Amino acid sequence: MAGSPKRKVDGRTLRSDRSKQAVARAGFELLMEGHIRPTAADIAKRAGVSLRLVFHHFKDMEGLYARVHELHWQHIQPLVVLGLDNAAPFDERVNVFVEKRFALYQVATPVRRATLVLAVDNDLVSSALNQFRAVLRAQVSWLFEPELVALGDARVAHEAGLLASTCWSAYEALSVQQDLERPAVKDAFEASIRVWLRP
Repeated sequence: MAGSPKRKVDGRTLRSDRSKQAVARAGFELLMEGHIRPTAADIAKRAGVSLRLVFHHFKDMEGLYARVHELHWQHIQPLVVLGLDNAAPFDERVNVFVEKRFALYQVATPVRRATLVLAVDNDLVSSALNQFRAVLRAQVSWLFEPELVALGDARVAHEAGLLASTCWSAYEALSVQQDLERPAVKDAFEASIRVWLRP
């Protein structure tokens, strides 16, 4: 009998945790579907809970969106890993990098578009976005370090161009603004890499 209250509390805690995860998951699903700024009511409806319960789990929308972006990071993390050494042949590095970045950008695009809007007035989301950008920039610099070193004094300018031409914004510009098909976008990425790493 002494253990009954503990089991009851544990059961409530488990249900609460599941409910909180359902709310965050609902927000994530809505962003992935292209909803730029889903409201608390939208999220509550998708999660099948009351609006009151949303704010029971999260004190404000800033905290909720921060948790949603944690889920997004968990979702895309396998695509961020390049799985390649920077001592590998140059052509291999270029090919693998372009394939991996293309896959990452395809999956991340819906949430990335929403993130750019949310980051304007959400410090937690803005910080997460900046950290993600820093990770991707560091990967590019590390992967092509041999070629960048060989550029000597021109490294700074060429590295800046390389980063700008392989970031998500470049992918969005090529895919949406220029309406290029997948092979053309990949060719443009590869061509940019080769141009910027040329002495």
